[in-house]
Amino acid sequence: MRLAPAAAVALPVLAAHAAPLAEPVCENTDVVILGAGVAGLTAAQTLQDNGVNNFLVLEARGETGGRLYSHEFAGHTVELGANWVHGPGKADGNINPMWTMVQKANLNTVETNNEEHVLYPADNVKNIAAALEAAGNATDKVFVDAINLLQNNLEDRTYRAGQRLYGWDPRKTDPAEQLADWWYWDWGAASPPEMHSEEDRFVCDEPGFVSALRNTVSSVLDRVRVNNKVTSIKHDLSGVTVTSNNGCVNAKYAIVTFSLGVLQKGDVKFDPPLPDWKAQGIAGFEMATYTKIFLKFPTSFWDKEKFILWADPHVRGNYPVFQPLDLDGLYEGSNILVATVTGERAYRVESQDPEVTKQEIYDILRKMYFDRDVTYPEDIYFANWSKWDWAYGSYSYWPASTSLQEHQNLRANVDSVFFAGEATSQEFFGYLHGAYYEGKHVAEFLAPCIKVNQAGCTEKKYDVLTGVTPYDLYNPDNGWYIKGNGVPGN
Repeated sequence: MRLAPAAAVALPVLAAHAAPLAEPVCENTDVVILGAGVAGLTAAQTLQDNGVNNFLVLEARGETGGRLYSHEFAGHTVELGANWVHGPGKADGNINPMWTMVQKANLNTVETNNEEHVLYPADNVKNIAAALEAAGNATDKVFVDAINLLQNNLEDRTYRAGQRLYGWDPRKTDPAEQLADWWYWDWGAASPPEMHSEEDRFVCDEPGFVSALRNTVSSVLDRVRVNNKVTSIKHDLSGVTVTSNNGCVNAKYAIVTFSLGVLQKGDVKFDPPLPDWKAQGIAGFEMATYTKIFLKFPTSFWDKEKFILWADPHVRGNYPVFQPLDLDGLYEGSNILVATVTGERAYRVESQDPEVTKQEIYDILRKMYFDRDVTYPEDIYFANWSKWDWAYGSYSYWPASTSLQEHQNLRANVDSVFFAGEATSQEFFGYLHGAYYEGKHVAEFLAPCIKVNQAGCTEKKYDVLTGVTPYDLYNPDNGWYIKGNGVPGN
């Protein structure tokens, strides 16, 4: 249908005289917290505990918890993200705050250690056991060596270089040595013995690990706005304007608790762009991907051990560890088995059809248990950590030769924008309690500024990076709060 000539002229004339679109009306608050994970919710609770009540929390997902992610699978609650409380602590020392949360929530936990395992293939057990012992001995020496480098302001070296110095250099073609290497590094990216007590507690309870966090911060959950994906942050010394898919918020301060992966991808635009020292700090660290694959079987045919290790004869890290969840004290009778992959193998699992993954795991289990009735998995589920645009990975880690100063730049504020999360914790990066401590720190730092309406509160940063971190810089100004046995960390 064609418009008449008069109508064709009238339309643009009417449009020209139409009222201009109104500018969006932003909500106002003192502090806007971006992200409702451990760091964000801890920051919110800490602000409230310190008398600051005018704040909001924006969360991209439809629920709180962040990478502390409990999920319903096969009639049980499983943990896609964090599953352990690492080093609960001792009564006469530092107690992991996540352990305190778990205890208050009365969640079921089971003590685990890496020695509770069974080895496969059966015809290679002797070699695997010897490789595990050699890798473990070298690892202990590497950690002692790392502390010496730190205390004496010596040049850093890679973990692999340290291993070689202490006799561990796994052959690429030796399946036993490749499994042992994966177990002592990829499995947990193990941290120094000084950081932990001797036990780890595996959380396995129907309310889910995330319920411990939610119980602790229950008084601030009504401040959380879910399904608010942040797209831009406009900032200067006087305040911030945060825009999401559901509107905008003006605040005196913003606390950004996005994962390092989100910051690196640049999906959230900063106006003006972040300065070079901050951009370098963000770019200088890495995100790991640690994927747990949950499988439901018709029957339980596997060993009743905490860990079942598989030395693949061809590919390093190819479904190297399985964990039964139907053990005593866990989900008895559930017939759920968990396979874990990391790095390149995790990316591969994320990119292929889940049915392919089921078949691959089934084929390996048949090789392991060739003399048993191995049933085919009924169901499968896993997280897509590297794909999800609110995560882009599981947790952060330091590359070799990265200085404390560069990490402090990752942590430091830009104008009225502050940063917190597991990645900004120098002592406990990659861990839930790192996120907790950083959320608590930034809120305690900002509370006095907000109470006296003080602009320009700022954290320490470094315009020039010197490479080696002098030992005396390991102090609270640079994010080190806990000391044990004469070295940072506990």
